[in-house]
Amino acid sequence: TKLSVFDVMDLMNSHYENTELDASHDVGAGLFADVHRPRPLTWEYHGKTYFNERTVATERTGWNFVAEIRPKMPRELAALIWFAVDDSSTAPRVPVYASSKVVAEPYAGKGTQDGVPFEAFRFDLQKAFWIQNLVSNFAYSRWADAYPILRKKIDSLHTQFAQQVKEVDNTAVAAYHSTSSAAAVDIVTDFSVLACEKLQKEWVDFFGELFTRFRDFSTIVPKADDTRCGCTVQQPGISEGNKRRIVLETGSHYEIPDEAVIGIDRDFKTTY
Repeated sequence: TKLSVFDVMDLMNSHYENTELDASHDVGAGLFADVHRPRPLTWEYHGKTYFNERTVATERTGWNFVAEIRPKMPRELAALIWFAVDDSSTAPRVPVYASSKVVAEPYAGKGTQDGVPFEAFRFDLQKAFWIQNLVSNFAYSRWADAYPILRKKIDSLHTQFAQQVKEVDNTAVAAYHSTSSAAAVDIVTDFSVLACEKLQKEWVDFFGELFTRFRDFSTIVPKADDTRCGCTVQQPGISEGNKRRIVLETGSHYEIPDEAVIGIDRDFKTTY
Protein backbone atom coordinates (compact mmCIF):
# COMPACT_ATOMS: atom_id res chain seq x y z
CA THR A 1 0.00 0.00 0.00
CA LYS A 2 1.33 3.41 -0.94
CA LEU A 3 1.69 6.10 1.67
CA SER A 4 -0.63 9.07 1.18
CA VAL A 5 0.34 12.62 2.03
CA PHE A 6 -1.90 12.32 5.09
CA ASP A 7 -0.13 9.14 6.20
CA VAL A 8 3.13 11.10 6.20
CA MET A 9 1.51 13.93 8.15
CA ASP A 10 0.30 11.44 10.75
CA LEU A 11 3.81 10.06 11.14
CA MET A 12 5.12 13.60 11.64
CA ASN A 13 2.50 14.16 14.37
CA SER A 14 3.89 11.38 16.53
CA HIS A 15 4.84 11.69 20.21
CA TYR A 16 5.12 7.89 20.37
CA GLU A 17 1.59 7.73 21.76
CA ASN A 18 0.56 4.33 23.12
CA THR A 19 4.08 2.90 22.87
CA GLU A 20 6.78 2.24 25.46
CA LEU A 21 8.23 5.65 24.58
CA ASP A 22 5.02 7.54 25.41
CA ALA A 23 5.99 10.21 27.95
CA SER A 24 2.46 11.22 28.91
CA HIS A 25 2.24 8.82 31.87
CA ASP A 26 5.26 9.52 34.06
CA VAL A 27 5.62 12.26 36.66
CA GLY A 28 7.22 14.61 34.12
CA ALA A 29 3.87 14.82 32.31
CA GLY A 30 2.44 16.96 35.10
CA LEU A 31 -1.25 17.47 35.75
CA PHE A 32 -2.26 17.45 32.07
CA ALA A 33 -0.39 14.43 30.68
CA ASP A 34 1.97 16.57 28.62
CA VAL A 35 4.39 14.78 26.31
CA HIS A 36 6.81 17.71 26.21
CA ARG A 37 9.83 18.22 28.45
CA PRO A 38 12.10 21.20 29.11
CA ARG A 39 15.36 21.23 27.19
CA PRO A 40 18.14 20.13 27.20
CA LEU A 41 17.31 16.56 26.27
CA THR A 42 19.75 15.19 28.87
CA TRP A 43 19.93 16.06 32.57
CA GLU A 44 21.87 14.94 35.62
CA TYR A 45 20.82 13.86 39.07
CA HIS A 46 23.12 12.62 41.83
CA GLY A 47 25.95 12.01 39.40
CA LYS A 48 23.91 10.07 36.85
CA THR A 49 22.81 11.26 33.42
CA TYR A 50 19.23 10.82 32.21
CA PHE A 51 17.42 11.80 29.02
CA ASN A 52 14.06 12.98 27.74
CA GLU A 53 12.62 11.35 24.62
CA ARG A 54 12.99 13.43 21.46
CA THR A 55 9.60 12.91 19.85
CA VAL A 56 9.04 13.13 16.10
CA ALA A 57 6.88 16.21 16.57
CA THR A 58 8.75 18.69 18.72
CA GLU A 59 8.01 22.14 20.08
CA ARG A 60 11.30 23.60 18.83
CA THR A 61 10.24 23.78 15.18
CA GLY A 62 10.68 26.84 12.98
CA TRP A 63 8.71 25.38 10.09
CA ASN A 64 7.82 22.03 8.60
CA PHE A 65 6.31 20.78 5.37
CA VAL A 66 5.25 17.71 3.43
CA ALA A 67 6.02 17.87 -0.29
CA GLU A 68 3.46 16.15 -2.51
CA ILE A 69 4.61 15.36 -6.05
CA ARG A 70 1.90 14.41 -8.56
CA PRO A 71 3.76 13.05 -11.65
CA LYS A 72 0.58 12.80 -13.74
CA MET A 73 -0.07 16.53 -13.48
CA PRO A 74 1.45 19.12 -15.84
CA ARG A 75 4.91 20.13 -14.70
CA GLU A 76 3.86 23.58 -13.47
CA LEU A 77 1.09 22.06 -11.34
CA ALA A 78 2.74 18.86 -10.14
CA ALA A 79 4.18 19.93 -6.79
CA LEU A 80 2.28 20.91 -3.65
CA ILE A 81 3.95 22.03 -0.45
CA TRP A 82 1.85 21.43 2.67
CA PHE A 83 3.49 24.08 4.81
CA ALA A 84 3.31 25.00 8.51
CA VAL A 85 5.42 27.26 10.67
CA ASP A 86 5.57 25.50 14.03
CA ASP A 87 5.38 22.12 15.77
CA SER A 88 4.39 19.49 13.20
CA SER A 89 1.68 18.10 15.50
CA THR A 90 0.00 21.37 16.48
CA ALA A 91 0.39 23.63 13.43
CA PRO A 92 -1.98 23.33 10.45
CA ARG A 93 -0.41 22.74 7.05
CA VAL A 94 -1.66 24.85 4.18
CA PRO A 95 -1.30 23.58 0.59
CA VAL A 96 0.82 25.91 -1.52
CA TYR A 97 1.47 25.14 -5.19
CA ALA A 98 5.22 25.17 -5.73
CA SER A 99 4.82 27.25 -8.89
CA SER A 100 3.07 30.08 -7.02
CA LYS A 101 4.44 33.48 -7.92
CA VAL A 102 3.42 35.28 -4.73
CA VAL A 103 3.75 34.48 -1.02
CA ALA A 104 0.79 35.37 1.19
CA GLU A 105 1.51 38.20 3.63
CA PRO A 106 1.17 36.10 6.83
CA TYR A 107 3.99 33.90 5.52
CA ALA A 108 6.04 36.58 3.76
CA GLY A 109 9.15 38.39 4.94
CA LYS A 110 12.89 38.05 5.12
CA GLY A 111 14.81 36.07 7.71
CA THR A 112 18.24 34.86 8.66
CA GLN A 113 18.59 33.02 5.33
CA ASP A 114 18.38 36.49 3.73
CA GLY A 115 20.89 37.98 6.15
CA VAL A 116 18.13 39.67 8.20
CA PRO A 117 18.00 38.94 11.96
CA PHE A 118 14.75 37.47 13.24
CA GLU A 119 12.76 39.91 15.39
CA ALA A 120 12.36 37.51 18.30
CA PHE A 121 10.68 40.01 20.61
CA ARG A 122 8.23 41.58 18.19
CA PHE A 123 4.92 39.77 18.51
CA ASP A 124 2.77 40.15 15.40
CA LEU A 125 -0.69 38.56 15.13
CA GLN A 126 -0.62 39.21 11.40
CA LYS A 127 2.12 36.61 10.95
CA ALA A 128 1.48 32.88 10.80
CA PHE A 129 4.57 32.11 12.88
CA TRP A 130 3.24 33.93 15.91
CA ILE A 131 -0.38 32.81 15.83
CA GLN A 132 0.59 29.18 15.25
CA ASN A 133 3.04 29.41 18.15
CA LEU A 134 0.33 31.01 20.27
CA VAL A 135 -2.06 28.09 19.71
CA SER A 136 0.68 25.48 20.17
CA ASN A 137 2.01 26.91 23.41
CA PHE A 138 -1.47 27.28 24.83
CA ALA A 139 -2.15 23.62 24.01
CA TYR A 140 1.06 22.59 25.82
CA SER A 141 -0.36 24.08 29.04
CA ARG A 142 -3.54 21.93 28.95
CA TRP A 143 -2.32 19.08 26.77
CA ALA A 144 -4.71 16.26 27.67
CA ASP A 145 -7.69 18.60 27.33
CA ALA A 146 -6.70 20.84 24.43
CA TYR A 147 -4.69 18.60 22.10
CA PRO A 148 -7.57 16.29 21.06
CA ILE A 149 -9.62 19.36 20.08
CA LEU A 150 -6.63 20.87 18.29
CA ARG A 151 -5.96 17.68 16.34
CA LYS A 152 -9.60 17.38 15.33
CA LYS A 153 -9.50 20.96 14.06
CA ILE A 154 -6.29 20.42 12.06
CA ASP A 155 -7.52 17.16 10.55
CA SER A 156 -10.77 18.85 9.50
CA LEU A 157 -8.86 21.70 7.87
CA HIS A 158 -6.59 19.31 6.00
CA THR A 159 -9.61 17.43 4.68
CA GLN A 160 -11.17 20.69 3.48
CA PHE A 161 -7.91 21.76 1.84
CA ALA A 162 -7.58 18.41 0.06
CA GLN A 163 -11.04 18.82 -1.47
CA GLN A 164 -10.26 22.38 -2.52
CA VAL A 165 -7.01 21.25 -4.13
CA LYS A 166 -8.94 18.75 -6.27
CA GLU A 167 -11.24 21.50 -7.48
CA VAL A 168 -8.37 23.91 -8.18
CA ASP A 169 -6.46 21.14 -9.97
CA ASN A 170 -9.37 20.65 -12.36
CA THR A 171 -9.71 24.36 -13.04
CA ALA A 172 -5.98 24.88 -13.50
CA VAL A 173 -5.53 21.86 -15.79
CA ALA A 174 -8.40 23.05 -17.96
CA ALA A 175 -6.79 26.50 -18.22
CA TYR A 176 -3.41 24.90 -18.90
CA HIS A 177 -4.76 23.07 -21.97
CA SER A 178 -7.22 25.68 -23.21
CA THR A 179 -5.26 28.86 -22.55
CA SER A 180 -1.67 28.61 -21.33
CA SER A 181 0.57 27.37 -18.54
CA ALA A 182 0.85 30.97 -17.33
CA ALA A 183 -2.92 31.15 -16.88
CA ALA A 184 -2.84 27.91 -14.88
CA VAL A 185 -0.06 29.24 -12.65
CA ASP A 186 -2.08 32.39 -11.99
CA ILE A 187 -5.01 30.24 -10.83
CA VAL A 188 -2.95 28.17 -8.40
CA THR A 189 -1.14 31.26 -7.13
CA ASP A 190 -4.44 32.92 -6.28
CA PHE A 191 -5.60 29.79 -4.47
CA SER A 192 -2.37 29.43 -2.48
CA VAL A 193 -2.43 33.05 -1.32
CA LEU A 194 -6.12 32.95 -0.41
CA ALA A 195 -5.75 29.65 1.47
CA CYS A 196 -2.91 31.09 3.56
CA GLU A 197 -4.84 34.27 4.33
CA LYS A 198 -8.00 32.38 5.31
CA LEU A 199 -6.02 30.02 7.53
CA GLN A 200 -4.40 32.94 9.31
CA LYS A 201 -7.78 34.42 10.24
CA GLU A 202 -9.20 31.03 11.19
CA TRP A 203 -6.26 30.27 13.47
CA VAL A 204 -6.65 33.58 15.30
CA ASP A 205 -10.32 32.73 15.85
CA PHE A 206 -9.42 29.21 16.93
CA PHE A 207 -7.04 30.49 19.58
CA GLY A 208 -9.98 32.46 20.96
CA GLU A 209 -12.08 29.29 21.04
CA LEU A 210 -9.42 27.40 23.00
CA PHE A 211 -8.76 30.26 25.38
CA THR A 212 -12.42 30.79 26.26
CA ARG A 213 -12.89 27.05 26.79
CA PHE A 214 -9.84 26.31 28.93
CA ARG A 215 -9.12 28.92 31.59
CA ASP A 216 -8.58 29.17 35.32
CA PHE A 217 -7.90 25.41 35.36
CA SER A 218 -11.54 24.82 34.43
CA THR A 219 -13.26 23.73 31.24
CA ILE A 220 -16.09 26.00 30.11
CA VAL A 221 -18.59 24.36 27.78
CA PRO A 222 -21.83 25.61 26.21
CA LYS A 223 -25.12 25.10 28.06
CA ALA A 224 -28.08 26.53 26.19
CA ASP A 225 -30.45 26.80 29.16
CA ASP A 226 -28.02 28.70 31.39
CA THR A 227 -29.27 32.29 31.71
CA ARG A 228 -26.01 33.80 33.02
CA CYS A 229 -23.49 32.92 30.33
CA GLY A 230 -24.97 30.10 28.25
CA CYS A 231 -22.27 27.89 29.67
CA THR A 232 -21.35 25.55 32.45
CA VAL A 233 -18.04 25.15 34.25
CA GLN A 234 -16.49 21.72 34.53
CA GLN A 235 -13.75 21.07 37.08
CA PRO A 236 -12.17 17.72 36.27
CA GLY A 237 -9.83 17.80 39.24
CA ILE A 238 -6.68 15.72 39.52
CA SER A 239 -6.18 12.25 38.03
CA GLU A 240 -5.86 9.28 40.35
CA GLY A 241 -2.24 8.81 39.31
CA ASN A 242 -1.34 12.37 40.24
CA LYS A 243 -3.27 12.15 43.51
CA ARG A 244 -1.18 9.13 44.40
CA ARG A 245 2.09 10.90 43.58
CA ILE A 246 1.11 13.96 45.62
CA VAL A 247 0.21 11.88 48.66
CA LEU A 248 3.34 9.74 48.38
CA GLU A 249 5.54 12.86 48.16
CA THR A 250 3.80 15.07 50.72
CA GLY A 251 2.29 12.58 53.14
CA SER A 252 -0.38 14.22 55.29
CA HIS A 253 0.59 17.79 54.38
CA TYR A 254 -2.65 18.39 52.42
CA GLU A 255 -4.84 15.92 54.30
CA ILE A 256 -8.09 17.32 55.74
CA PRO A 257 -9.29 15.87 59.06
CA ASP A 258 -12.53 13.93 58.58
CA GLU A 259 -14.54 16.25 60.81
CA ALA A 260 -13.62 19.27 58.64
CA VAL A 261 -14.73 17.83 55.30
CA ILE A 262 -18.45 18.55 55.71
CA GLY A 263 -17.81 22.20 56.59
CA ILE A 264 -15.57 22.72 53.59
CA ASP A 265 -18.10 21.20 51.21
CA ARG A 266 -20.78 23.50 52.62
CA ASP A 267 -18.79 26.74 52.77
CA PHE A 268 -16.85 26.62 49.51
CA LYS A 269 -19.32 26.34 46.68
CA THR A 270 -17.76 26.89 43.26
CA THR A 271 -19.40 29.67 41.25
CA TYR A 272 -18.54 31.33 37.97
